[in-house]
Amino acid sequence: MVRLHVTTYPGQLERLTFTREHVDALASVPRAQVFWAFQSDRARSVREVAKEIGRPPQTVHYHVEHLLTVGLLLAAGVRPVRTKPETTYVHVARTLVSLGAQGDPEYRRSMAKGFSAIARTMAREYEDAQEAVTAQDAIGSFQMFRHTYVHLAAEQIERVRAILIEALNSVEEEQSPNGIEVHVAAFVSPTSRSSREWCDRHRPKRKR
Repeated sequence: MVRLHVTTYPGQLERLTFTREHVDALASVPRAQVFWAFQSDRARSVREVAKEIGRPPQTVHYHVEHLLTVGLLLAAGVRPVRTKPETTYVHVARTLVSLGAQGDPEYRRSMAKGFSAIARTMAREYEDAQEAVTAQDAIGSFQMFRHTYVHLAAEQIERVRAILIEALNSVEEEQSPNGIEVHVAAFVSPTSRSSREWCDRHRPKRKR
């Protein structure tokens, strides 16, 4: 693998914490799909993203305009094409983070809706890759899926989070100009049972 120079675009922030306006914008499944189809280090056009996610260019353009208005996308430049020049866009920041547990209930509900869009995209990407294997099984080597259930204490989950973040940062640096685009994600969450039990355990007791 070749370690490539990381591109930074004029006006792009190093880090952005999602505000309530941001998470509300990404609570729309189609808008979230459009947003995450763009990247922080590779400028893309509306046409390219429309082809990537299988939506009409007009629909993608509509969502891009909204994402620009709320400050989640940044115009990166203009690219010449055969018919007319097209504008390209990137994420407004190199790193995007949420308030997580520090957000209010509405903030967290909107984050959950945005996450559902990412999960749907991942499922479709997995299905499409399985179809592509029929034509050329070599693409199967670009896929990996593994999950597990473990019991962790608070201090242990912090170490796990640090390990995963470090791994993803390393993956972002390992790029090949001749490779194909792959989606790499990390997911850690209490199981539904654990969340329900947590709520029952910490819910304020009613006065008799």
